[in-house]
Amino acid sequence: MTYVCGTISLTKMLSRIAVQHSLRIPFFLRHSLLGNPSVGGFSEPFATNHRFFTKAAAQPVDAELKSAEFKIVYRFPYIRAARLITRLKLYQTGLTVIAIPPACYAYLTDIINLNACIATMSVASFASMMLVIMSNLLQRVLGLVAVNNDLQYARFSHLDFWGRRQDVYVPFEDVMTLSDISENKDDIFVKIRRFSNKNFFYLSLRLGRIDDLEKLQLLIGSVSSNQ
Repeated sequence: MTYVCGTISLTKMLSRIAVQHSLRIPFFLRHSLLGNPSVGGFSEPFATNHRFFTKAAAQPVDAELKSAEFKIVYRFPYIRAARLITRLKLYQTGLTVIAIPPACYAYLTDIINLNACIATMSVASFASMMLVIMSNLLQRVLGLVAVNNDLQYARFSHLDFWGRRQDVYVPFEDVMTLSDISENKDDIFVKIRRFSNKNFFYLSLRLGRIDDLEKLQLLIGSVSSNQ
């Protein structure tokens, strides 16, 4: 109890010092120590972090960002093909899994032998495993990258498990540059990482189309292989 109270007091003191002296604190430290600064000041750290992960607290921010104007700076032309693959894989896996109960029933009634039943279950298991692997890969591919007018937020558009578009809004200062993570810019896909979590996306500088090079480089750093 003493440790928790001391931690809260220390955090409050840090927040007051940061506000009084206008200190620039890294994004991940602001959220972990000082709470959410997006409401015009540093608030209670533990209570804010708890509310930050609730759906009710995220709605005003999401509504404001969704209504803001974003300009597309990068697009991946093959994202529709990735969506089609995701949908087909879902249908294939569903059909093979649905075939398991009839195959078991047919085996129990001596319509098919054991090998045929095992083959059906093996195909269904393999299809499910491939669905998980391919979905995990395709969900990380960025189809669109857009930035708002004041260059404070970026919108990452990617596919979800069902092949539908999902938008993620990320502060500029939360995005690592390519030089920070030593990515090879000549690779077909490079990783886009964030400071606040370990998740990452894939972006293709070779296959994708860059609509605004200057703003894209403000977000992820230089995209030239010579730098």
